[in-house]
Amino acid sequence: MTEKERLAKNNRIREQGKQTREKRKGQVCRVYRVKIDFSYLNEAQRVHLKMLFVEAKWLYNDALTFTNEHDINDYDTSIRTVHVLDKDKQPVTHELEYLGSQMKQSVIQGIKHSLKSLASLKKHNHTVGSLRYKSDYVSINLQQHRVTYRFYDENHIGLQGFKERIRIKGANQFMKLLQKAYQKLTSRKRDTANKIVHELLEHERVYMQDENISGWHKGLFGRTVQHSVLGIVKAKLIKHERVTVLSSREPTTKYCPVCGKLKKDITLADREYECPCGYREDRDVHAAKNMILLSKRNTCGTQEINAFGEDTRRHEPQDLCRSLVELGSPRLLKRG
Repeated sequence: MTEKERLAKNNRIREQGKQTREKRKGQVCRVYRVKIDFSYLNEAQRVHLKMLFVEAKWLYNDALTFTNEHDINDYDTSIRTVHVLDKDKQPVTHELEYLGSQMKQSVIQGIKHSLKSLASLKKHNHTVGSLRYKSDYVSINLQQHRVTYRFYDENHIGLQGFKERIRIKGANQFMKLLQKAYQKLTSRKRDTANKIVHELLEHERVYMQDENISGWHKGLFGRTVQHSVLGIVKAKLIKHERVTVLSSREPTTKYCPVCGKLKKDITLADREYECPCGYREDRDVHAAKNMILLSKRNTCGTQEINAFGEDTRRHEPQDLCRSLVELGSPRLLKRG
């Protein structure tokens, strides 16, 4: 990463932090307590639940020993083996079999917060000691919804590492509030999607690509498209008679409209399309133009027509193809 890229990344993080702090000004923090109904747990689940706290204690003590000679930020949370002392002060090695990755991170994050608080007190001339080893670990922070925990209904939750749902009591106190919040969010999304679709359909013709948006949620763009209206917009447009939908396999980004070659090495970081033949264009504008061009190519059945109306196969196109190619000329594409 170059110095310029590093500064740009830091600026993005700073701006996102400002937006998050501004958003949280209007948020209210509430704490609700639910209880696990042990009478519905089988033996394996009871052992699993107990070992979560035991392994959290082992990890905490191992990380605390690590801080004696190293920075806690250098501690590897992906480790599966820890070294601690037993009740007789003898070194013992334990395997971490139940504690999930994000649960490990929450344990280490707790140590970081404690060390930061002690440093702050010391800076203000308070007398402070050091963190002590734990003989019992009583609280594990479940950081991310749908990863470390999930509410299925008023009576069941899922925890990371558990194959079966766990029965609980007391969730009804906030599940209704949660459902109401989701309904409000859904209404806003539908309203926004309707406005976007209405504006798009003011044009005589709309071209779009049938992207796998559900796959985006699971991959690189999970956070970016979370709670977005892309799926709703796509579902509304794809049924309209004035919308042309291209297959997701069409190379709208890789295809050069001048020479007809594919640039297979283009990445998401490349914001400008540049072909060895001399063609150059903004990546998004280039892909949009190709959507129009490729849709017309598929309609007339000619597979090798570029944006300048040239048949790269050196065959004379049919009258219908020729008229479609003329419609797809660069001059008209820039207007659309």
